[in-house]
Amino acid sequence: MGSKGSTTVSVSDNIDALGGSICWEHCYSSRETIIWKSPNLIARTLFLTIGMERFGRPATPATPANGQAAVKEWLGKQGLDFPELVVENGSGLAREDRIAAASMGRLLAWAYANPGMSELMASLPILGVDGTLHRRFKHESLRGHGHLKTGTMAGATGLAGFVDDRAGRRWIMVSLINNPRLQTWRGKAVEEAVLRWLYGEPAAGAGGRKAAAPAKARKP
Repeated sequence: MGSKGSTTVSVSDNIDALGGSICWEHCYSSRETIIWKSPNLIARTLFLTIGMERFGRPATPATPANGQAAVKEWLGKQGLDFPELVVENGSGLAREDRIAAASMGRLLAWAYANPGMSELMASLPILGVDGTLHRRFKHESLRGHGHLKTGTMAGATGLAGFVDDRAGRRWIMVSLINNPRLQTWRGKAVEEAVLRWLYGEPAAGAGGRKAAAPAKARKP
């Protein structure tokens, strides 16, 4: 999420038919700490360690360049080509970091269709229940119907993961909002409107009108 203003929301088709294979080589034991509690220092350390381990320690230094090269190599082996991807910090705090919402959606779809899916789902905060989402929709019908990762810094906010609608269908949701003048509460209001739409309930202030049906969502 860089410094130029943009708002991107991506919603996939229903994910049941998507396939692939998964390998949790580096962050298997750390996934719950990193994703659920979101400690930036640990995420960055893991990112640097991945590069060092991949290209041969101790001769290979723990640098962002090596970490990014290792991540891109791994993605390529899974058939995932994200030419816009830039991973500078490892925790998402660098202004240079880049990924398209569509690419993040593809990665989530790939992960969901693989054997490690249950571990990923268990590590993601549950909407209105725990982790960084414990205060959002805490007393509403959406509570418990999403497993998502948050991301917030000055001028940017993001939300990505899986949402279950009223009919029990599961959807991939990625929202990346980025503007130097962004007020965080406005960005989160957009995220919450998308969540309500996916779930199938009226947006806040909609006067009881039904939200557009999630079935209209298509892959970007």
